[in-house]
Amino acid sequence: LAELLSKDVIKDKGLCCSFVIANVPRDAPVTERIIPLAIFQSEQSIRNHYLRKWLRLSTVGNLDIREILDWNYYIERFNSFMPGVPYTGR
Repeated sequence: LAELLSKDVIKDKGLCCSFVIANVPRDAPVTERIIPLAIFQSEQSIRNHYLRKWLRLSTVGNLDIREILDWNYYIERFNSFMPGVPYTGR
């Protein structure tokens, strides 16, 4: 995140950043596959630069966020959460 934003912004109190988990690089742990959503609001050249770097891809073209999401990770997280939701019978 510090690469994308200035160091002054990172030091500010109240910084809030949303992330997604990417499906690449495949051999990397989840903590290394975190992509800040702010990158998708950047200029395309900046977005492509960082996505290539973070995802370790030679080219990214016009990647859609849906193409890089680790859907299995999110399905697994959802399935582990659901048993804890009480059923109200409505």
